[in-house]
Amino acid sequence: MMKLYLHFGYHKTASSFLQTLFSKNRNFLISKGIFYPESGFDKQMTTGKISPGNGLELTLALRNRDIKTVKNLFNKWVRQCRSKKCNKLLISNEGLFHNFNEPSVFEILEKIVKNYGITEIYGLLYFRDPFDHALSLYKHRNKNGNIKDFKEWIENDYETFEVIKKFLLHYNRYSIKWTFHKYKSDSEFMAKSAFSEWLCVETPVIPKNEKVNVSMTLSEILLLKECQRIIPNEYLLFISKTLLELPRDKKAKDDLLIKRFQILSINFFKKYENTINDINKLLPEDEKLVIDKEKALYKEKNKEILYLSIDQIRILIKIIADFKYKLISKEKIKFVLKKIKKFVYIAHRFKK
Repeated sequence: MMKLYLHFGYHKTASSFLQTLFSKNRNFLISKGIFYPESGFDKQMTTGKISPGNGLELTLALRNRDIKTVKNLFNKWVRQCRSKKCNKLLISNEGLFHNFNEPSVFEILEKIVKNYGITEIYGLLYFRDPFDHALSLYKHRNKNGNIKDFKEWIENDYETFEVIKKFLLHYNRYSIKWTFHKYKSDSEFMAKSAFSEWLCVETPVIPKNEKVNVSMTLSEILLLKECQRIIPNEYLLFISKTLLELPRDKKAKDDLLIKRFQILSINFFKKYENTINDINKLLPEDEKLVIDKEKALYKEKNKEILYLSIDQIRILIKIIADFKYKLISKEKIKFVLKKIKKFVYIAHRFKK
């Protein structure tokens, strides 16, 4: 008798962090009867880089209704699991969640795994506060250039809560035993909820500064947005990479700017209030999702003010100085500096 454990994500809920812990603690998990198969992304996982986990092939096969590949994967995984004398198979990929908004995917999975002696399926899914998730995803998808206006992006491209809405319609029709949690920016909580509460094993030691998917500040994103009109994309990527390497405690906080973006999202999330209420019925009492409806702290009509620390400014000055001699005309450099000066607040001192 074998059990299947599926970690579904979804994106921007510390999936890469958990996959790194699963991979680094593979031998420990085997000693507890849990097999986490290797994949072509093991190097990324073990070195703490962004990865799709070990379930990307399964996600793609289910998405394409490729029954043969799904069967081959479980045939291989179950054999490996038994060879390790384990009775629990652990698969993780955040893309699984997007597949399971279609009822047919549940049916395909249930039918196939039974043929390989899997009698129980356990699912783990994290939800995240609506605006917090949208902002994190916006920054993640825009840190490499081609930056869109936030209001336009959230209204036209942000799809997560529409997928959740579909998922909630049929998630409980099938035999998956679900565990739901709210994502927290807390490594100990995330590790404990996955290992101790879901897998029922001891939570491993978390290395210090174990942050997998770093992001830029909102001010940095908007600064790149202004620059992208005149700077070639490959150099925008270089600026982005350089800013990503700067430790978070060296950057200015831009809470008021975040508040402004939160106001821009209020009307969008209003149409998902029922969905959010349904999610909260599934979550533990102290892990409910919240929507901040307060507009008083920052009026939408106020102009955007960007916040940059001295360390951030130094990086930009160095890069612009280099561009001055290699890439861009003096006229364009003056234009960029003028735009920066117009709407950037330099934070000489700021709290960590």
